[in-house]
Amino acid sequence: MKIWGRNPYPRQGKLIEAESLYREALEGRRRQFGAEHSQSFTVIYNLGNLFLKQGKFEETAKLARELIGNRPATDRWHIKGKKLLDAITTARKKKTGKSP
Repeated sequence: MKIWGRNPYPRQGKLIEAESLYREALEGRRRQFGAEHSQSFTVIYNLGNLFLKQGKFEETAKLARELIGNRPATDRWHIKGKKLLDAITTARKKKTGKSP
């Protein structure tokens, strides 16, 4: 199944369905474009945000590190990866009321 466009499930609160759709999309984009392509990175970023909403911080961090990779600090995907890592810190603080 080709998945292009927006994933409607996150806005509907259907996070399990959203995760499944993003995983399928990521597999397809990696196969079609390669792991280092912007199309793949877009899905990685979206999946990372979904994991963040689900409180899956380790999975979010793994995807953030994949975005950061060995890219320069000024690279768009490096910056988005850093933002995901920062969001994990913020979410943990909100969840626990303290710093990790």
